[in-house]
Amino acid sequence: MNSPPAIRLSPVLLVIFMLSGVAGLGYQIVWTRVLAVGLGHELPSVLAVVAAFMGGLALGAWTLDAAISGSRRPGRWYAGLELTIAVWGLATTLLLPRLNDAAPGWIGIDPSPLRHWSIAFGLPLLALLPATAAMGATLTAMDRLLAIHAPAPRVVGAVYAANTLGAVCGTLGATFWLLPAFGQRATTLVLAGGNGACALLVLLRFAGAGPQQEVDAAQASPHRATPARRTNVNPPLGAAGSEKADARSHRTSPERLSPEPASRARLLLIAAATGLLGIGYEVLGVRVMAQALENTVYTFAVALAVFLLGTAVGGAIFQRWLREREFHLTLAVLLQVTTIAILCGILVLATASTMFESTRAALGGGMTGAILAEAALAMLVFFVPTVSMGATFSLLAQAARTARGGVGRILAANTLGGALTPWLLGVVLLPAIGSKWALTLVALGYVALVTRAQVRRLAPALVAVPILIVLTPARLALVRTAPGSRELAFREGVMGATVVFETAERERILKINDRFQQGGTGRGEFAHGRQGHLPLLLHAAPRRALFLGVGTGVALATAGLHADLEADGVELVPDVVDVLPLFAAATGDLGRNPRLRVYVADARRFVRARREHYDVVVADLFHPHEDGAGMLYTREHFEAIRSRLAPGGLFCQWLPLYQLDLDSLRMILRSYLAVFPHAQAWLAHFNVETPMVALISGVDRPVRLPADWCERRVAAGPLAQALTRLALRSDMQLMGCFLGSAERLRAFSGPGLLNTDDRPLVTYLAPRFAYSAKRPAHERLEALIAALQPAPDELLELESGQTQPAATVRLSAYWAARDEFFRARVAQSEGRQAEAVARLRRSVENSPEFGPSRELLRSLSR
Repeated sequence: MNSPPAIRLSPVLLVIFMLSGVAGLGYQIVWTRVLAVGLGHELPSVLAVVAAFMGGLALGAWTLDAAISGSRRPGRWYAGLELTIAVWGLATTLLLPRLNDAAPGWIGIDPSPLRHWSIAFGLPLLALLPATAAMGATLTAMDRLLAIHAPAPRVVGAVYAANTLGAVCGTLGATFWLLPAFGQRATTLVLAGGNGACALLVLLRFAGAGPQQEVDAAQASPHRATPARRTNVNPPLGAAGSEKADARSHRTSPERLSPEPASRARLLLIAAATGLLGIGYEVLGVRVMAQALENTVYTFAVALAVFLLGTAVGGAIFQRWLREREFHLTLAVLLQVTTIAILCGILVLATASTMFESTRAALGGGMTGAILAEAALAMLVFFVPTVSMGATFSLLAQAARTARGGVGRILAANTLGGALTPWLLGVVLLPAIGSKWALTLVALGYVALVTRAQVRRLAPALVAVPILIVLTPARLALVRTAPGSRELAFREGVMGATVVFETAERERILKINDRFQQGGTGRGEFAHGRQGHLPLLLHAAPRRALFLGVGTGVALATAGLHADLEADGVELVPDVVDVLPLFAAATGDLGRNPRLRVYVADARRFVRARREHYDVVVADLFHPHEDGAGMLYTREHFEAIRSRLAPGGLFCQWLPLYQLDLDSLRMILRSYLAVFPHAQAWLAHFNVETPMVALISGVDRPVRLPADWCERRVAAGPLAQALTRLALRSDMQLMGCFLGSAERLRAFSGPGLLNTDDRPLVTYLAPRFAYSAKRPAHERLEALIAALQPAPDELLELESGQTQPAATVRLSAYWAARDEFFRARVAQSEGRQAEAVARLRRSVENSPEFGPSRELLRSLSR
């Protein structure tokens, strides 16, 4: 293949366009995260924000395309657009927090789908429109500006490649550096500074019209082509005798490859379809990979960066080798390549779990190795298809380019198609036919765009497509289950893959993707039952309770055993609510209990939208390294919960100690204590493999209990029977879970930064633990126990002048037996059986009331 002559392009302009791309993707990441605070992380909100952003781009690209294309000074247009983005970017630092305060109330706690979609789409569309519309119009301005400063006007591929490469840098720079280091507001200021620098550089060096002949060449448009010219619109590939002459003629007639006006509607249609299919491949591919990867903030940033990198490379390839090629043939080839590459990507996705783990091990593990392994998997899935997609877009944009516009309209159609993707593929196709067939339809969609005139050139696709479809598994289910188990339910949605399976021991387990087990029956029922009952027992007479996170429903179901108690449960993932009946043996029929209600909603939005007050709020174990979960540990979220507590109410935040490093744990503690200064630490159960700690505080005082609290609080009946099964019936069993007071927690957490909405550091710190070789969870538990060292007077409530030496002695002995039991369990897990037995005996000597030591000692003595 003969390459067209290279065009020398202004390196300064390319750098400016890259910097603009950095700012553009940086804004998208920041604004999406900021708006999630008020609109929520549930499906309608997430999809609507993406669609609103892309809708603004499309609107600006379409409406300003003709005006910019007809201007003799595109540099001034470009500078004005960059300044508009900068000014409105600064304005969003004030506007978006106020919208976030109002949005939960406007949406409500249980909105209709139409109301939810309308508000979640309309608010960001209007709030961001000045900036997003300006962003959409910059591509046309870039193209025109670079064209008049190059020897030939055919530069769309170069502009697109430079801008998209900047977007790659913006994605990685914002996620790995700016947001963790400076927070969202300061990052926005930095990005606005980048836009301002772009505008200033262009005004200083490129604001003029340029040489007259170059302006004329850049804007030339054979608007009413003669029939003879029509026949030469698409010269055949490889016309050796005329290639050089054609190249020279293109410098003065840039529309030689452009279809006639009658075919421009088809160009727009293809642009919209490829936008829909391209973003569809990204959405579906990321969703399947999420079943196998860690799903941290870095996971999604790396996947997006790889996707953008491929499109940038595609634009560069088009600029260097394909810009002079015959349009229809080139388009047919690119569409076939995309189809075959996507089908190959599906084959890679089918082995994503194995591929990720093996690559991670080969790279040495740790955070760097894990992120590189995620990037390698993303490259195998996305890179080749997106190279072809980038070249296709550049081809369409260049073909549509005229003096009256065209580049912007192609971008508008492409972006508008992408905006429709989340609804069409995420909401309709994915749940209906599954990810494998949705991805297959995306692949086939590209080859279906080939014109009838080019069907004869489909031989490669006709051979490869059926073979690749047959080779892919019937279902892309990457969630691993226990050996010998049977699957009871499998649901694929944009929020994740939800699986319920039953083990050989007849325990039912709920998993979301492959990394997150949400509990189940059997051992899970014991742990989650204690998580629900413990905070409820610490309140004298709760009448209303709120459970943030439903999971299997076991914790929420405990509220049904407390007399006169009504409870609301909030679950983010709709599929989790759909499979709740599979756990009815442990929870009862939650739908038939009029005192228990389940809402599908984002926990943060629900708390802010709800106007009623609660006596007890229980927040479930949120996996802190999962993208978005860090926002559930911020100071502002804790403040919102405090505002929903009734007088005398208490808040319980459960923490998965087995999924936290000490730095993240200390930051969460500081953030909680900043809002609830009377916090106490409590244990869910006496487990060293998966220890769970609760931060519990009254709204205005610490929890204090009389020595005979359980005897007063719990009457005989179903509640007493359930507590007996869960080893929470006696005063010692309940108070034995106490770990330490606020003063000791404050000393343990130490001074330092808080986790806030503007700078949610847990989101960026917690993944270090998920990616690294995990230290045993008992190490964090032992550190916490050693630091807190509870004293009976921190918990026991004594009347004025009263002493309870017997209760004090019993409780101290019980805690000593508990701590010795933990040491015995650690020794047992490390194979030191003799030491474990000796410690268990010492534990029993400390307190015969501590049942777990007696039971384990009896088991080891058999």
